[in-house]
Amino acid sequence: MVGLLLGRGIFTWKDKGILPDVKDQEHSNCCWAIATLSAIEAHHKKATNHEIKLSTQELIDFCPRQENGKGHPRKALEYIIESGVSYADEYPFVGLRDVPTHKPNWTRKYNTSDHYGCVSSIKEMKRVIKDVGPIVASVRGKPFGDVQGSDIYGLGLDESNITGEKEFHAVLLIGYGYDKENDQYYWIVQNSWGKNWGENGYGRVTQNAYIVKPRGWYPVLNV
Repeated sequence: MVGLLLGRGIFTWKDKGILPDVKDQEHSNCCWAIATLSAIEAHHKKATNHEIKLSTQELIDFCPRQENGKGHPRKALEYIIESGVSYADEYPFVGLRDVPTHKPNWTRKYNTSDHYGCVSSIKEMKRVIKDVGPIVASVRGKPFGDVQGSDIYGLGLDESNITGEKEFHAVLLIGYGYDKENDQYYWIVQNSWGKNWGENGYGRVTQNAYIVKPRGWYPVLNV
């Protein structure tokens, strides 16, 4: 299965049948978990043409956090390599973190390989998205929540006007493109704020390295 080439320097997996449905994290700070599992689900569909739905709630409840207490895609991938992850129907999403005293006795687990991929340049991010599949990356700034329709988030934003916006939000990068009117290269993202955000849950974000860190993570599967 191949992605959709729209023209010179433009590529997207949208509408090609591998992406999971847009999810809504509601009031939970679990973008890192949703984006990571969405990447795995997309890569699995691309490799096998079969759909799976994995448990965001397991990562919320059991995945180790960073020192600052926040979740991270790298931690999620490491957890899945070590422990596997259950399916959504066995451990459904409730959003709140409530760590049980012991893990449930899951009858099924999804396992990736014993390593994951990490890229650290825009060039490599584009290569992996096109040749391998969607990747997880982080977007800077609270104004990201205000994106509407076909807006390109990050135009005109830099260190001078979002200073202090330390918040990062994990998304699934599914493609990239170029906007001639604004002379702007952008990422195409699937977000986790439901279908009322952006264009039915999808959006465009500038490739400005201050807005989207030039670093991405992706699963390596056994299939």
